[in-house]
Amino acid sequence: MNNLLKIFHWIAVIALAGYLFYNSIALMKNAKEIADAGLGAGDFVTGWEERMERVKIRLPDDVSRIGYVTDDDLPGIETDPINHDNEYMLSQYSLAPIRVVPGVEAEWILGNFTVPDFQNWLDQSLGEYEIKNLGYGIYLIHRESP
Repeated sequence: MNNLLKIFHWIAVIALAGYLFYNSIALMKNAKEIADAGLGAGDFVTGWEERMERVKIRLPDDVSRIGYVTDDDLPGIETDPINHDNEYMLSQYSLAPIRVVPGVEAEWILGNFTVPDFQNWLDQSLGEYEIKNLGYGIYLIHRESP
C-alpha cells in the first residue's frame, strides 16, 4: 500500500510540473505579443496607433469613411463594453481624418475581433468581401458587393 501512495504522489508531482510548465509557456507567449504590439510600460495608445497605421497604409487614398465591427456585433457573444468603447475611440483618433462609423455599411470595414467564429457572421452579414488579417485581432475588410 505504501508503494501505491508513492506512485500516486509522483504522478501528482509530475502532473503539477507539466501544468506549471504549460502555463509558463502561455504567459511567455502573451508577454511576447504585448511587447511586439508596443504595449509595454502601459503605453496602450501608442500600440493602438501602430495597429491602426497598418490599416491606414492599406486603404486607398480616397477613402474618407470606414465601418467598424467587433465581437459586440456578433450574436451571443458577451464582451467588455468599456474595452470596446476605448478601442473604438482610439480607432477614431488614430485613423483621423478618416471617419470611423459602427456597422458594415461602408465599402471598407475595420474588424476588431477576438473570437474565432467571427468569419461565419461576416459571411452572413456581407455579400462578397476580401479580408486581410493585420494581426492582434485587427482585420481590414473590403466589401466587393453591397
